[in-house]
Amino acid sequence: MDIAPIPIACRPFDPEWPVHDLKAMDKRCPACNALYWADERLSKSSEANPKFGMCCYSGKILLPTLH
Repeated sequence: MDIAPIPIACRPFDPEWPVHDLKAMDKRCPACNALYWADERLSKSSEANPKFGMCCYSGKILLPTLH
């Protein structure tokens, strides 16, 4: 009887694994104030003036304010 290997997602955590750090999620969309990581900005925008497209399509879609 062959035993199937344990899938990667079901294996126990190993503290020796490398850690990926995304840094702070502190960049805000200038149009709707949604929070992003710096690397999520649109490729044509600068780090000094970041623009984002996943929340409000750079201000083209008006989102209701959350209460």
